[in-house]
Amino acid sequence: MNTLVAIFVGGGLGSLARYGLGKWVSGILPVTFPYGTLAANIVSALLLGLFLGATIAKPENDNQLRFLIAVGFCGGFSTFSTFSAETLELFRNGLFFYAGMNVIGSLIICVLMIMAGMWITKNF
Repeated sequence: MNTLVAIFVGGGLGSLARYGLGKWVSGILPVTFPYGTLAANIVSALLLGLFLGATIAKPENDNQLRFLIAVGFCGGFSTFSTFSAETLELFRNGLFFYAGMNVIGSLIICVLMIMAGMWITKNF
């Protein structure tokens, strides 16, 4: 599979997954906080950590799979731009606590999810 095609397909699937998860989460949680974006970023970070943990030390792995999953799917599934826009909107609406929690929570939780995914694949 061509690298650009792998990224394109993975990115499209990741974007669809993000949209679906976001709609589902926003249907069950209050809209005062961007839970859908946070959930997508957390799940994407965990998936990326699992994938990297399973493949990082194995140079024989197919690079096209790396482009499909790590670059394409996880790149399309996670969304830094939406996170940034939603955080700015929280600030603009005077919801400083929510905005701060979104920034701190997103950064800490997503880094921990990458670490957790890598740890899981290393230890199981």
